[in-house]
Amino acid sequence: MQSGRFYFIVDEYFEKFDGNNLMTNKETIDGKEHNRPCYYSFKEADSDIIWMIPISSKIAKYEKVYNEKIKKYKNYDGIKFGVQQY
Repeated sequence: MQSGRFYFIVDEYFEKFDGNNLMTNKETIDGKEHNRPCYYSFKEADSDIIWMIPISSKIAKYEKVYNEKIKKYKNYDGIKFGVQQY
């Protein structure tokens, strides 16, 4: 695995760790199955740990979650929104 790349995790991983607060694999929305989630990898400085950060295009869904967290905790850094640049 290399830092700075995008990865898709195999089905078996989701089967083994089902229910551990992971993004849903091949989520079904309105009766239609969607592809598995994508993750961005980066290596922690001075460590062998590689973090896998979930990436989503469901901005409205996560804005709602983010706003609920802000309302509850006043500060929340668990979700970051990126800006697409051309």
